[in-house]
Amino acid sequence: MNPFALLAFPKRLIACLTAIDQALFDINLRLISMSDQLTELTDQVKAIETVGDSAIALLTGLKASLDEAIASNDPDALAALSERLGSQTEELSAAIVANTPAA
Repeated sequence: MNPFALLAFPKRLIACLTAIDQALFDINLRLISMSDQLTELTDQVKAIETVGDSAIALLTGLKASLDEAIASNDPDALAALSERLGSQTEELSAAIVANTPAA
């Protein structure tokens, strides 16, 4: 056996361990990036769910108000409801535009 082969072995081992260490470091950076992206997506989903729940509550309330106005057979109540609907539609539209990322 060549005595110099034993001296070269640790250098090769160190080179391999260094390469493994670098690969693990790169994997860790990617995991951190993926974790940050997942957190951001989770926050976006929560915001969408909140907006969706708010829109459902708004529409449910408007339907109840419309049913009441129709039942009362009061033209003024229907006109007031129409005005309220227009106002809330503009607010909802502005909120959607403000929170929709540009494509």
